[in-house]
Amino acid sequence: MCAERAVLHVSRVGFLGGAERVILTLARGMEQYGYSPVLTCPDGGDLAEAARSLSIPLAACGVERMRATSDPLALWNYFQAWRAGSRQIGRLLTSGKIKLVHVHHPVGALYALPAARRLGIPVVMHVHEILPIKPQHRLALRWTARHVDRFICVSGASRELLDTIGVSREKVEIVPNGVDPQFIEKAAKARPTAPIVEKGARYNIGIFGVIEPRKAQHVFLEAAEKISAQEPAAHFWIVGPLALKDKEEYAKRLHRMAETPALRGRVSFTGFQADMPSWMAGMDVVALTSSSNESFGMVLAEAQIVGRPVVATDIGGVRDAVCTEAGGTLVPRDDADAVAKAVLAVLRQQERVPASLVAGTARKRFSPDVFRARIAEIYEKVLSDQRMRLACEETASAPRWHPGLFSASRPEYSQPNAALVDGNPGTANRDGPEYPRKPALWL
Repeated sequence: MCAERAVLHVSRVGFLGGAERVILTLARGMEQYGYSPVLTCPDGGDLAEAARSLSIPLAACGVERMRATSDPLALWNYFQAWRAGSRQIGRLLTSGKIKLVHVHHPVGALYALPAARRLGIPVVMHVHEILPIKPQHRLALRWTARHVDRFICVSGASRELLDTIGVSREKVEIVPNGVDPQFIEKAAKARPTAPIVEKGARYNIGIFGVIEPRKAQHVFLEAAEKISAQEPAAHFWIVGPLALKDKEEYAKRLHRMAETPALRGRVSFTGFQADMPSWMAGMDVVALTSSSNESFGMVLAEAQIVGRPVVATDIGGVRDAVCTEAGGTLVPRDDADAVAKAVLAVLRQQERVPASLVAGTARKRFSPDVFRARIAEIYEKVLSDQRMRLACEETASAPRWHPGLFSASRPEYSQPNAALVDGNPGTANRDGPEYPRKPALWL
């Protein structure tokens, strides 16, 4: 690990979703720009396991997701978890190896900012969220935004979220996600995985992602019922793990839907699958039926790199992830009829868009090299601004001599700055240029 340019990535969750795959893409590819990764996240999940398998330095940290509650005991537990987690991150930062912190959620920023501010380590926040945002997360974003040095938004929809809390657009960069090079390499050689081949269905339609209500797999199954009425030889695949235990009731609902007479024997739940390119390669169509909180749609970028046509709901930043010029289709939110109609249109095309054209278009748009280069530019800008700020502070705090008209000797010290003594952090020395100073720690 390069101690001089280490970047700490902070994830509040341990499962492996789209945002977490972005973290892994960054963690594996920034060495060429002089940055080495350290990842902190809850232990015991797929993200930590993937980091270890890729030899990414991992420091497990207990981060509480902070669900909305009015229960005093739960709120007290949140506070205790925050104290313990922020101390863990503080110990990492005091080692002196970490030069920049890259947080991937406002809750992660709550944990990282106290120590980062105290030690003068700049913080970059990657905004993977869009409107509407949960009230507790909105509050966390408001509290942390003023102390973040730079924001990276995955789409224009993410930037709109920051607009609503008054973040200056001068602090915001829009950088579309890039797909990991290893995924692209595997996609070029991917063949349908064995379970799909063994099923022997004429058509295979899949939805990829963690199982939770906002992903709206129930809309996918409603559309599946309509599709199977016209294409009885179609099979439907729900690929992905349960997001969290509190989503178990939703998963049970999906299984009940799959056991209705119209769908019995036509739906398969696969759970987590590491070899995503092979699963995607076996699909005739990849669908995304999310109803909210899709800031980009990483799975769509990946499916198109495999060369598969996609049908997706037109919400949030999904439009930025769908290559409509290469056959991608956008449909209204929560509209199973529209999903079914779009999927059937793709299946019945006499001349489908060639897979090579879909893949080539996607590889250009979601290039990991372009993605990483843009992130490296932002890191350089943030660290450069920090060096300039420190230089200004050092210059401003140094003793100064201003010989008067009749001065015969040099005073030992300059006069104290009354504005700074009064605690105004944004006021410069009276006898020097203005420079920005960060306010005192807010927690």
